[in-house]
Amino acid sequence: MTARERDVLALICEGMDDKTMARTLNVSGNTVRNHVARVYSKIGVNRRVAAAAWARARGFGDGADRKTLLPSPVPVVTLQP
Repeated sequence: MTARERDVLALICEGMDDKTMARTLNVSGNTVRNHVARVYSKIGVNRRVAAAAWARARGFGDGADRKTLLPSPVPVVTLQP
């Protein structure tokens, strides 16, 4: 999988639609659709939910595997009384 396809998969995991992905990646909507189709083909799925589940099951998209275009999630701090 190419770096751009990994970026697209990370954005799918974040729940982004094609139009928002295109703006984020600064590419056309057709380019995003092509990347999404290639990601689906490479991992053997045909829906966003399945792609996100596949990625999350393998630890992808949590920031530990590689830097992504997405900011790190804000840690949750629980205060003990």
